[in-house]
Amino acid sequence: MDIGKSISFVFEDKQWLPKILIGGLVLFGTILLSWTVIGLIIGIGLLLGYALEVLQNVRRGQAQPLPEWDEWGDKAVKGIKLLVVYFVWSLPLLLFAVPSTLVSFLGNGNNTGAVISLLMFCLSCLMFLYGILLTVLMPAITIKFAENESIADGFAFSDIFRFTRENIGDIIIVVLVLWAVQIIAGIVGTILCLIGLLFTGFWSYLVQAHLFGQIGLDKRPTYADEDTPYDVSPQNVMPGVGELMEEVGSGAEDAVVEVHDLGDSVLETGIGATDTVVDQSAEVASKDVFETLPDDSEQTS
Repeated sequence: MDIGKSISFVFEDKQWLPKILIGGLVLFGTILLSWTVIGLIIGIGLLLGYALEVLQNVRRGQAQPLPEWDEWGDKAVKGIKLLVVYFVWSLPLLLFAVPSTLVSFLGNGNNTGAVISLLMFCLSCLMFLYGILLTVLMPAITIKFAENESIADGFAFSDIFRFTRENIGDIIIVVLVLWAVQIIAGIVGTILCLIGLLFTGFWSYLVQAHLFGQIGLDKRPTYADEDTPYDVSPQNVMPGVGELMEEVGSGAEDAVVEVHDLGDSVLETGIGATDTVVDQSAEVASKDVFETLPDDSEQTS
């Protein structure tokens, strides 16, 4: 993984400043409209949709993965779909939080403090463990959704867990790097009179999308753009098929050569037989001609 590239790729784009400014303003508008459900959902959808395009561009191998701020409706739709996936995956945290709150409320003024404390501790442990699991699974969930932008793909459990297991090393590195990036973004944003938090926060989210996009890339074929397909030749799809095809091709070439040689032999034999027949026919014809001619003595008499 190229961690440095994930941190600096934003600034390599010629239009990085206006793109970051627009992203920061979208984040600011989302905060302002957070009191309305629709405004909050649309704002988060735009941010998620933009970051999702960064991830997709990275996995396509584009040199400049920072997308333009166009087709806002398309970005909002795909971002809202991803938000639904995230929300459903986060539901167990809410299910753990509600009983914990009820237990804490019902335990006030009772003599069952020890039992209540034990229950709250158990629920807190479950929330903590599931939070760790969700953090580890989040890259695979996002990548799987980004493939077809389908909500169903966000719940392809077998694929998600398999991808996570195969790339657990990279995922742990990404989690640690993101933790450090968010701390840096918070410090820089605070230095910039807190307003900078809008733009550094948006930048840190783009870094996360770029890092997610790099996970597992060294284990799959890449392509330069959408018009260049994956290499789906048999030797890449099924191991051993390439060698089998080479053997079949070599055998076919040998067979063609043998057929060609056989044809030459047959042709030569046929030509030789024809010449023999012609010679014999010519000899017989000559004899017949000479036999029909009158003898010189008979002509003289």
